[in-house]
Amino acid sequence: MTSLARFLPPLCLGLCCSIQAAEPNSMPSAKASLEAPAVHEQNGVLYATQGFILRLPQDPHSEQPWNRTNELTLTGDMLRWNKKSGLFFASGNINLITAGMHLTAERLGYNTTTGDGDIWSISLVIHKRKEAKPQEASTEARTWEVSLSAQKEVDTLSEVTAAHGSKRGNLVSLFDTNQIAGHGALSSITANEITVELAETPNLIRTGFLRNLNSVTTRLPRVRLAGIPVISFPYYHNDLTVDHPWTRLRFGKKSRIGYFSHIWFGDDLPPLGDLKLRPIARIGLHDQAGFGYGYGLRMRSTRFGNGYFKHYQMDEEQVRDIQGNSPTEIRYAEHSDTDYGFRFSGGAARLRWTNIADADQSVSSGIPNQRFRHDYLPDDMESMTLARRGVSATWGTEWGSIYADTDRAPHLALPETTRHLRLAATMPTLHLWGPLHISASALSDQLALAATTPGTETSATRSHYTAKLGMTQWLGGTAWDASLAIQSLSYDNATLAGTEESASSRYTTRFDSGFRVRLHGSGNGISHTCVPKIGVQIHNKGTGHDLPAFNFQDNLDTLAEDEHYWTISLNNTLRINEYTFTCDLLSRWAMRAKERTYTDSSGIEQVSDDALIDVSANIAGQISTALSLSSNALYNAQQQEFSRFDLTSELFLFDDRLSFRYGTNMTVSNNDPTWTKTAGFTVVGNRYSTSVDGTFLEGGQDIDHVQIELIRHLVDGSLSCIYEREFDETGTLYDEGFFFKIALTSFGAF
Repeated sequence: MTSLARFLPPLCLGLCCSIQAAEPNSMPSAKASLEAPAVHEQNGVLYATQGFILRLPQDPHSEQPWNRTNELTLTGDMLRWNKKSGLFFASGNINLITAGMHLTAERLGYNTTTGDGDIWSISLVIHKRKEAKPQEASTEARTWEVSLSAQKEVDTLSEVTAAHGSKRGNLVSLFDTNQIAGHGALSSITANEITVELAETPNLIRTGFLRNLNSVTTRLPRVRLAGIPVISFPYYHNDLTVDHPWTRLRFGKKSRIGYFSHIWFGDDLPPLGDLKLRPIARIGLHDQAGFGYGYGLRMRSTRFGNGYFKHYQMDEEQVRDIQGNSPTEIRYAEHSDTDYGFRFSGGAARLRWTNIADADQSVSSGIPNQRFRHDYLPDDMESMTLARRGVSATWGTEWGSIYADTDRAPHLALPETTRHLRLAATMPTLHLWGPLHISASALSDQLALAATTPGTETSATRSHYTAKLGMTQWLGGTAWDASLAIQSLSYDNATLAGTEESASSRYTTRFDSGFRVRLHGSGNGISHTCVPKIGVQIHNKGTGHDLPAFNFQDNLDTLAEDEHYWTISLNNTLRINEYTFTCDLLSRWAMRAKERTYTDSSGIEQVSDDALIDVSANIAGQISTALSLSSNALYNAQQQEFSRFDLTSELFLFDDRLSFRYGTNMTVSNNDPTWTKTAGFTVVGNRYSTSVDGTFLEGGQDIDHVQIELIRHLVDGSLSCIYEREFDETGTLYDEGFFFKIALTSFGAF
């Protein structure tokens, strides 16, 4: 069945290529050419009765996905095209020649208005391994015979025939098909009917013809080896809209769980209209940790949304230390994960509900962590690293948008903030008169912060409101802008560390103004726009109640007031051909001596000698096909350290054969910054690829996490050999192991 999923779809795609290549009405004359010794037109019908050659060169902007990468040549004995009705017919020695494929047929018909057509007596040769250049057709003026050049670069061929093919919308069907594989034609596959659903837009994640396919359905497929029937199915369906490959088998050895094997079972069910389902069963075998099992379901639908449900459990997990010593605990543990989202008119909604297992005796703090996912669900950790519980929905019109969500910790014992409900509304910028415009936003949260000691919980209803009146006036390449905003922060139904607090609210105003200049230059495919700006930012003194010192672990518990700054900003946009790169910088400078006073990390009040307060930067985009950057940073000049820093970069060289990755991220916990750096590279060969990735933390080991992966690319998937070694923040070995993964493209699993 693997051969079916890989080699029969090109036949359907070739059918579409041949039909579309013969569509003169849809091809610009500058790009397509029709050659024939005798062409005449009568009553709006074009005739070529002594042979023809129709060439359609590669068009990267074509609406047809197969014509973006392949040059097509269609030849035959007779051509007839009715310009009024859009009916196109060709018959006699039909040949379609394109990269890696040669199709012949007796006749074909196509309706250029509806996009539907038929083709009869098809024979197709597929070049399986090496990408072949389009074969050239040579002609002789007298006999107008077409000769095809031989293809010598190909290792093996796959020959496919079909009695009839048809295209109706995005569905292509083939009837009475037969495939003879290469390697001496030892194997062959026949099917009564094959239906391929074509994708409206290519899936760039996949490669080759699979980019243009959504699904393949085969009725009564039969496999023969050396002419002997081996296997037969009444029905086979392969849904290609789900990302692949899918891991089917994973085995190896890890320090805590010993030798292990994780096996997946499952495949796509026949589609129920627009609904596509894939049930999955999973088994986990561990010689030290015990037996585990799981199940799941993935759903995809344009009407009902996309999502999945996963569950994995171990009835008697033997919890061991890193040395694999005798179990310190035998317990029941489980993990579930649900993610579902859908769109509706004007909005969208999403559900994420997951849990992590209870803390085990290997956790010294007694607080649940993600050790269970790390040991038994490493692929889940890679794809969905954030374990949360929440529902969110948004709806908007041209007058504004409304957002609602709830967010909870994945375990009740975690001391994290729970957002029972958030309601937010924004009104986009509305122009009043001339350069004047207004905007507004509102946000209300129902929050609760868990406490380790009973009776010391913290909770409140917190609300933010902002209303802004502004203006921007351009005079040529210069502009002056000013805005006045009213901001408020209030708490209601509040309890702080178990003590009830009365309702409180505070208001302040903010004034921003500045003068900017727009500088622009372009030439030779490069365009650069630079906008420097000098301005002021004034937060006035607030009025109202003194707010309690809540700490809901976000940046919305403070209201900036009585702060005066000069601002200098620089906005850059660089466009190199089709690539865009942006760099935005903003610096704030103290207007008064008050802004120079700050409290250092040890709690001592200091006075800065410099007026510079901080600098923020946002960098994003691609400079070329080789280099991409993304960064967000805030540098605190008074304390001479970063308050926020996040950088990701990737560099591709030698036609993407060699790539480098580098990233830096800083997190702050209890005023203590922690830096995490990641670096790696990948080397891609024809059949083998190698990836090396490392993680570097402050303190501990020189390399806190290293993963080395060797991949052997197979015809229908890949085989990976992986070595992994990981230390915790104290430098103690956390886990070590090696394992193998087999990924298949013809069947599905999580």
